[in-house]
Amino acid sequence: ALDTPPSRPAPSSARIAALATTRRLLPPGWPLSALFLGFPVWWALGLATFVFPLMAIPMAAELIGRRTVRVPRGMGVWALFLVWMLAGVAMLWADAPGAVPGGMGGGRLMVFAYRAAMYIAATVILLYVLNADERTLPTRRVTRLLAVMFVVTTCGGLLGLIAPGFEFRSLLEIVLPGSLADNEFVNRMIHPAAADIQTVLGYEEARPIAPFSFANSWGANLSLYLPFFVLAWL
Repeated sequence: ALDTPPSRPAPSSARIAALATTRRLLPPGWPLSALFLGFPVWWALGLATFVFPLMAIPMAAELIGRRTVRVPRGMGVWALFLVWMLAGVAMLWADAPGAVPGGMGGGRLMVFAYRAAMYIAATVILLYVLNADERTLPTRRVTRLLAVMFVVTTCGGLLGLIAPGFEFRSLLEIVLPGSLADNEFVNRMIHPAAADIQTVLGYEEARPIAPFSFANSWGANLSLYLPFFVLAWL
């Protein structure tokens, strides 16, 4: 009896009832569907940059409610990376030798918090998909959701080429205080635009960004979603 590990306390009846009600109202894997199928809407609302951490919250809640959570091989190395990344907050106000000194305000902390939230959200989404039941959230469905994102990214790129000057104020941009909405970093994330007009080779050229915030993000997402589109097509 002394060698028997203590058992986990059984969840309360109220908690079981709440979970059962939630599962009846929302289909399995709904955070993933809301994240990817609704991405054009999130972009129009100015929430595309923040929707990954937001949708990671219900995913994390579901993982916490499980008795066991499976992790992939090498998860320990990734966990060490996350710890190292979080410890990097101590270096935010250090200027590299020979570099242009940066600002000493809270801007660096804001950018760091956003990047850290994206790393943590990616970890939660990974574990959520890995621990999903194949019957309720099959791999084919996950693949098709990622394929949809390739189509959305491609359409955003075409919009950036056809109408590079297309832009508008999002709902989030309207409701946020002006001092925050006009911040250069924040505004780039909440202001929907089709393209970034840049002078690269001596003349102005449109680099597609929709439905993301930066041209490099658009290119990275296009290439990363392409294999899932091909796989879903086949």
